[in-house]
Amino acid sequence: MGRKRHSVGLSQEMPIKKKTRKGKKRKHVNSWVKLPYPAMEKVLENLTDCEKFRTAQVCQSWKHAFQNPRLWRTRHFEFGGPKANASGSKALAFVRTKGQYLQRVFVTCHHVTSNTCENITHTLEAFVSHLEDADLEEFHISGLELDRFWKYGHLRAKVADSLLELLRQKRNLKVLELSQAQLGLLPGAEILQTVAQACGTKLCKLLLEDFFHSYLAVFDLDQFKTALQSFSNLTVVSLNYCCIYDELIKTWAETLKGKLETLRIKACDNEAHAHTISDWSWKALVLSCPNLILDLSIVGIGPASSLIPILAPHAPLTSLHIWSGYDNDIPLQVASAIYELIRERQTVLTSADIMLCAVSDPSMELLRDLREEMQSLAQERGISLVLQNDLF
Repeated sequence: MGRKRHSVGLSQEMPIKKKTRKGKKRKHVNSWVKLPYPAMEKVLENLTDCEKFRTAQVCQSWKHAFQNPRLWRTRHFEFGGPKANASGSKALAFVRTKGQYLQRVFVTCHHVTSNTCENITHTLEAFVSHLEDADLEEFHISGLELDRFWKYGHLRAKVADSLLELLRQKRNLKVLELSQAQLGLLPGAEILQTVAQACGTKLCKLLLEDFFHSYLAVFDLDQFKTALQSFSNLTVVSLNYCCIYDELIKTWAETLKGKLETLRIKACDNEAHAHTISDWSWKALVLSCPNLILDLSIVGIGPASSLIPILAPHAPLTSLHIWSGYDNDIPLQVASAIYELIRERQTVLTSADIMLCAVSDPSMELLRDLREEMQSLAQERGISLVLQNDLF
């Protein structure tokens, strides 16, 4: 009768008998047998999906570790791009089997051709259907850029419906990013209203830079105003200047007292930016949230007359980023306005990054002199200052 053969796994290796000098035999056990379960998890966390799958075939211990939901809590996905079909299939294959375990989802969309719009839409529709049972805490999707869907009006509506389907179910969401979504006014407002109803008291971070497509005066829409004022636990907010208004700042001073820590605002020339936030409202918010940091980016707004009203004296401006654009012929006035602003904000402003374009030859020498003065003042105040021109 033949000897019975035993299968050997990574954690079930047979003891190896070694002879000592006196002829006695001692047992040597491979260290993998005693590998603690948390260590197995740590090993699997640093492997690719294919490597994890192969490791799960070794033995029951590794298979059990492979099936632990903690390994699948966070995931990054790619939609669209040059390999749109492959990346979409990969994302859907994962959420079909592991979607219920996800807590933090990061989706990046890449557009190469107009056909990518259809691929992203269909992938997103199928993707959210497999996240129904996921207890999401963070959901990030960036780069949708629905302005690219101008040929496909029906697809824009489908994308908005997919986001609504997902977000209305999530009651424990703490972080939501929908940057570069470029949604229409009503669909965007409906999404925010849905999120506010589902998790308005729990959401901590709301990242909405370029959430609406351009040329919209969003602050005039009552549905949007009601939704944005319903969030009561925000610590970090990122949005466009066309989305903020005086009443909102006043409301935040009351509802987010001691909570709001970071406010990032982007003001663009192709968006509504003629309205102003009163000094009184900014002052109330600063008193309510004394540790508030305001990071302001201004893109393409060159005339000082348009720029200065945005920079309200009592706004807690900490970081300033300006790109003047190429359509303006008075960048020197802008630089002079910024110089005065630095003098006024010496106790608040910590960094300023300014790019001035289309400077005429007569103004070039004056700009160089002004830059030296600004650098000297910035060093004295402890401000990190970068003043550039597209020619030097």
